Amino acid sequence: MAVTYLYQGLAAEEQRKMGERVAFYNAALTSLNEAHMIYDSANVKEEKAAVEESLTFTNDVIEGKRKAAKNENDFIYHEEVPEKESLPTVKGASLVKGISFNINDPEVSGQDIFAR
Repeated sequence: MAVTYLYQGLAAEEQRKMGERVAFYNAALTSLNEAHMIYDSANVKEEKAAVEESLTFTNDVIEGKRKAAKNENDFIYHEEVPEKESLPTVKGASLVKGISFNINDPEVSGQDIFAR
């Protein structure tokens, strides 16, 4: 979710919605901190260094974006920062539609090849 909020913040910046931008970056940081706490409590020993490194890198990126967005909003844009609950949510999209078929159909099962 942290990465999702990060990208929503980037999209809000492109749309010139500076208050939403700050709110998305705040939500991203909160979500990343929650993920870090869950990971710490899981006591996972495998790949711990790699996971810690990726969490730290992601935190640095989000925190840098958040600070810049907050400063710009405070000193230039002065837009209201909405609450996390009022932000638009990301809805999943179906990228593939299944088609039905009959497994007994010779064209599908290839049974007509073996019958020859």
